[in-house]
Amino acid sequence: MINIAGNDIIDIAVGGTTIEKVYIGSQLVWEKSSPALPYDAEISYIESSGTQYIDPDVLSGDATDITMTMHILAADSSKRLVGSSNTSFEYYLSSSSKLSVRSNNAAANSSKTPGTGGRHTYRISNAANKYYYDSTSYNFTHNGTSYQGASLYLLMRPSASSTGISARLYSCTIKEGDTLLRDFIAVRKDGVGYLYDRVSGELFGNAGTGSFTLGPDVT
Repeated sequence: MINIAGNDIIDIAVGGTTIEKVYIGSQLVWEKSSPALPYDAEISYIESSGTQYIDPDVLSGDATDITMTMHILAADSSKRLVGSSNTSFEYYLSSSSKLSVRSNNAAANSSKTPGTGGRHTYRISNAANKYYYDSTSYNFTHNGTSYQGASLYLLMRPSASSTGISARLYSCTIKEGDTLLRDFIAVRKDGVGYLYDRVSGELFGNAGTGSFTLGPDVT
């Protein structure tokens, strides 16, 4: 750190360009410090027992695209991977525990029962009219507009707590068209699990009851 007249230098700019490092000869005398991250460590996943969920503060739109990497621990019926405030945009397990979606209150059911067989990628795309289990896609239709502007939730539809899914959530991205709104990774701070959004730089904690079980630290 360079100190001038008792003041530490945090930033140096020349002609509007920020300088990252300052050398005298071959000796590095100053380097711009990276801002401190708001968590203690990145972890492999946060695990919900079915009563924890995340409110990502995002509304559904015509081109909403959500991708989640997760391990379903209990493939019970009517559990939500993605829930919404008015039930009109959701990715869930049907009454027969098959992967299903609802967009504009029109349900589409696949023949796939995901079970509890490890980590997989789950995606729902309004723009593509498709939902995915890893690389396998299924079609749906979202005629109408009632799904637009609904508050979205991860791991539950909070208006019905029985919809909470028991699962390990590793990561999640939320896009509206080509715009990345959320880029979540699992982290811990003071022994509590969160999703950290690499877009906003904010932590998103449990909006339900109880607490997330923490996966091991990423090394």
